[in-house]
Amino acid sequence: MSETTPVFTPTAAPAATWFQSPLGALLERQEAGVLLPALEGAVGLHALQVGAWGARGDWLAACRAQRRTLLAAAGTHVGPHVVGELDQWPVQSDMVDTVLLPHTLDFAADPHAIVREAVRVLVGEGQLLVLGFAPLGTWYQAGRLRREPLPTQGARPIGARQLRDWLRVLGCETVAVHHCVGGLPSARLMGGRLETLLATASPHYLPWACGAYLLQARKQVASLTAIRLRWQRRPSLIRGSEMASDGRPHAVSPQASVACSGEPARAPKTAGTSE
Repeated sequence: MSETTPVFTPTAAPAATWFQSPLGALLERQEAGVLLPALEGAVGLHALQVGAWGARGDWLAACRAQRRTLLAAAGTHVGPHVVGELDQWPVQSDMVDTVLLPHTLDFAADPHAIVREAVRVLVGEGQLLVLGFAPLGTWYQAGRLRREPLPTQGARPIGARQLRDWLRVLGCETVAVHHCVGGLPSARLMGGRLETLLATASPHYLPWACGAYLLQARKQVASLTAIRLRWQRRPSLIRGSEMASDGRPHAVSPQASVACSGEPARAPKTAGTSE
């Protein structure tokens, strides 16, 4: 990217203007096709979105959680519920059922810190939704060559495979990865059958070329194994002998052996007698 290429800032006011353009509407429409169904399945008490994205800014309206909060930096074009640093959240640990990061990691100075914060605030079996640009996708590659403003300019995208490795180390399981935004960032592809064809066929046949992806992960909970108490000793397998302190068996009396086995005692044989 040349020095004269403008840098796209998603939280600035010009971003809202770009998303209202035909190309911006195309991007938001295709991303909504995979994000909204995932949000509709998110239930629980608390849902948290970190970072505003798109013309709507707040995507939690489709979420069925009872309490929905938008955390964003100061100067965001959409009024957030909470203003704060994106890498240090003013949220207690194990409190949120769903966390949404819409392209937050793409423009973050420390994406590792944001991922750690997301895992920290999630409850056990809580859901994490990450919307990001694909490093090898057509939109990011086009943003490096074109001088026209694109949302991928100024971004440092993280691949879905790399993000999956980060989450596995932090104790999260990746449930699914949905690819979206097929085709090149061109207004000629908008509307009609061509846009529908690219939106449906590209994720299946050319997922690596799609411009964005949605990763769904779940915070795992360590299971505890109950230890059963041994209330009584098991009967000895050695009949007629006992183990000495040095580990070698030594002979015992027949009465003790009979007592251990539970069989009736027999009188010892004497000379001149027969059974």
